[in-house]
Amino acid sequence: MPQKILRGLDQFHYALLNYDTSAGVSYQTPAALNGALRAAINTNSDVETLPSDDGIFDAEDISESTDIDVEVKDMSQEDYAAIFGHTITGGVLDEKANDRSAEVAFGFRAKRSNGGYSYYWYLKGKFAKPSMEHQSKGSWQYPTISGKFIDRINDSRRKRSTRDDADDYTADIGTNWFASVYGTTADATAPTFVSSIPVSGSATATQTSNIVITFSEPILSSTVTAANFIVLRATANLTMSAALSVSSAIVTIATSAVLTATASYNVILNTGIKDYAGNSLSGIATFRFTTTA
Repeated sequence: MPQKILRGLDQFHYALLNYDTSAGVSYQTPAALNGALRAAINTNSDVETLPSDDGIFDAEDISESTDIDVEVKDMSQEDYAAIFGHTITGGVLDEKANDRSAEVAFGFRAKRSNGGYSYYWYLKGKFAKPSMEHQSKGSWQYPTISGKFIDRINDSRRKRSTRDDADDYTADIGTNWFASVYGTTADATAPTFVSSIPVSGSATATQTSNIVITFSEPILSSTVTAANFIVLRATANLTMSAALSVSSAIVTIATSAVLTATASYNVILNTGIKDYAGNSLSGIATFRFTTTA
């Protein structure tokens, strides 16, 4: 199938996908990808027929994915790191073999021949790194990134689009099209501490009990650090060192053979703990428990 090439483009945006589950979907605030030049879009689709009695009994549209090639004048180091899963340290891009491209939504608008605009969001996909060719001056070189977009788990949607001459279209739709991925709102809700095992005030924890902490929403793994999850032995005010792990909204502090018998412990959860949208814990949270003999 030939590609549909869109020209007269601007307002390229991407939004990092926080999570996409049957329970919900969340994105970070869209970021502009400046220098839009060209987008080529190809939906991999077919019609499958079911023959019966020497005829066609039924036909079904099958659309497996949408391929998007995006050409931009240049890509900032920050955008490159965010889209392809790298880090920046001291102004230097750090690329590792195990880095993986982030799942993103991709949005843009296209100018029509009558001067109006059409607006698009492709809701879930990944871009592959661009090939780079360097030449001496005299020829322009533009990076092209190729992405594959699929249906969301949450609602089976792959694309949202509109045009400014559509029925029920209002100017607010176009004005706010890139404020968030259409159909979602930017997550501005701070995560909260919900519960713990051992429960606060417990006096029956064993020396091999892990500390399991549940939050109101999934927690960003990079913020699950010893500086944000502090365990103090109350009687001696000693900081305990233990392994941390995170699974969605639950953080486990492995304490096997680390806790002392008949000792009281304070657990401090700092505001450096963040959700996928970058919202910090609503406030410092603490709980206390005591181990048995």
